[in-house]
Amino acid sequence: SNNTSVNTCNKAENVRVGQMVKCDVGGVQTYVSISEDGMRYVKPLPQMGHGISPSAYLGVLGTTGLTAYFGFYRVGLPKEGDTVLVSGAAGATGSVVAQIAKRIMKCRVIGTAGSDEKCKWLIDNDIVDA
Repeated sequence: SNNTSVNTCNKAENVRVGQMVKCDVGGVQTYVSISEDGMRYVKPLPQMGHGISPSAYLGVLGTTGLTAYFGFYRVGLPKEGDTVLVSGAAGATGSVVAQIAKRIMKCRVIGTAGSDEKCKWLIDNDIVDA
């Protein structure tokens, strides 16, 4: 995913100059040059409100959040009250899975992480139960 601001829009009908966009080509960058045909990959971001940073699209509102959500619900098939083990619970996707499991599905969440410090962070921030 790429979040950038549109500076010039020759023949770009779906975006305006200065608008924040998502571009599904290349990596994260401030500027990108795209052919007219490549403009089909450029999508305007919705208006951000309530103090949400556009960088959220690189995390919980982007592929990290989508991976967590669909992986948990479509692959994990949780039921309310289940006990869920989240490997890598201190990572970007794992921490979102753990929070969905605990806060939305009311599951008991057991998390693993790569260090004692990360495990302490998970417990201290009430992201996992154990």
